Amino acid sequence: MSLILQKTIKNILFDSQYKLYNLRGRILILKKIQKQLYKFALRYLSSVWIQPLQKFHPQES
Repeated sequence: MSLILQKTIKNILFDSQYKLYNLRGRILILKKIQKQLYKFALRYLSSVWIQPLQKFHPQES
C-alpha cells in the first residue's frame, strides 16, 4: 500500500520537476500530493472501515 503511495508521489514529483525551482511550483506540487493522499486515505478507509461496518449493519447507511 505504501509502495503505491510512494510511486504516486514520485510520479507527481517527476512530472513537475521543472517547477521545483520556484515557490509557486512547489505549492502546486504539494497540492497535488495532498490531493493524492486524500484520495488514498478515502480509498483505504472505505475498504478497511466502512465495508466491514456494512456487513454488520447493512440497513444503516
